[in-house]
Amino acid sequence: MSPINDQTFIHPLVFFVMLSAGSLILCLPRKYAIIPFLFAAILIPVQQRLVIMGLDFYSFRLLLLFVIIRIIKKGEYRNFQLNTLDILFFAWAFASIITYTLLCKSAGALANVTGQTFDALGLYLLARIWLQNIEEIHIAIRSLLSLAIVLGAILALEYVYNKNLFMFLAVFRNIAWI
Repeated sequence: MSPINDQTFIHPLVFFVMLSAGSLILCLPRKYAIIPFLFAAILIPVQQRLVIMGLDFYSFRLLLLFVIIRIIKKGEYRNFQLNTLDILFFAWAFASIITYTLLCKSAGALANVTGQTFDALGLYLLARIWLQNIEEIHIAIRSLLSLAIVLGAILALEYVYNKNLFMFLAVFRNIAWI
């Protein structure tokens, strides 16, 4: 295990972007709140994380916490109607925690699979609660298309200059693998 594994690493720029995205998630109308979530969740490098008592809160999980706070604070969960697919998804999540923990027989495995399940459940509930009609789905799709264009431009620049544009945010310094 590398000593970096138990350390918080959040670049100040990422911290500012996460707080800005979190503020927008909390303040924007529901149909637009998914835009800052998607942009921050996709553009922030995965190494950015906060470690509290050995538990990793990656940027994606921190963004999901903003989403959960918003959903609870604004009562957006009130229109949520549990259906068969929801029950099956929750059963899968519970079963994955139990089976993975029993398979690996360690507290670390429990922490790891619980974090991954939190990510899956959070994203599932975000989609179920926030994407209520076709207009909201179109906003999410347009946001993803815009992100694809931005990421395509970034990848093209990485290819031309052989430099990872996000490397200044990374824990490990190296060149792009393209």
